[in-house]
Amino acid sequence: IDDTSIVNVGEFPWPRNLYANGLAVLGEVGARNFLFDLQFMDKSPRFVNRDALENLRRKAKSGQKVTGEEVEAAAVDNDAVLAAGIKAFPGTVLPYSFEKQDLYEDKGTEAGRIRLESLALFKKKAAIPVPAGQENLFSACVDRSRKAVHPPIPPVVEAGSHFGFVDSDPEIDGYIRRVRLVRVFENRIYFHMALVTLAELTG
Repeated sequence: IDDTSIVNVGEFPWPRNLYANGLAVLGEVGARNFLFDLQFMDKSPRFVNRDALENLRRKAKSGQKVTGEEVEAAAVDNDAVLAAGIKAFPGTVLPYSFEKQDLYEDKGTEAGRIRLESLALFKKKAAIPVPAGQENLFSACVDRSRKAVHPPIPPVVEAGSHFGFVDSDPEIDGYIRRVRLVRVFENRIYFHMALVTLAELTG
């Protein structure tokens, strides 16, 4: 993401279908892995499929019936397109972060229920339980400054296979000189993105 790509692609942030297209190209040329340096923590807006919109306009003008599928096709769900691209390229490594404050989840709404279910799935995919009887051994990996884990949006969690955390702490002068590779949170072991990638590459 630099000046040249912004000139060619357009203003950033870019619609997520572009990342799905990129993953498709990487798959075609035989790439094994791709690490995203962007976190998909929030839903993105839908974008207009101009051809489908023009088809709707023509049908409405001529009095023809418009179906729900045609309306859906005119407003593309970028997050669903991205998720499909990730699923088709299983070597994708996706980042997430731990937060230093609790994240409020409204369990009483449908969206809140979906997020909580997605969080449970994410924990299964991104972490392993601390081995029984080894809690003391792993106690040094507990980072008490982190209060919550912030995974990607549900479609990305469902589609992805590899997840690594990327948050770290700068020192007093603003530089990051050390990176935590393992973090224990709520009795589960999570791994830094670099370590996840190394493990995936080496099998």
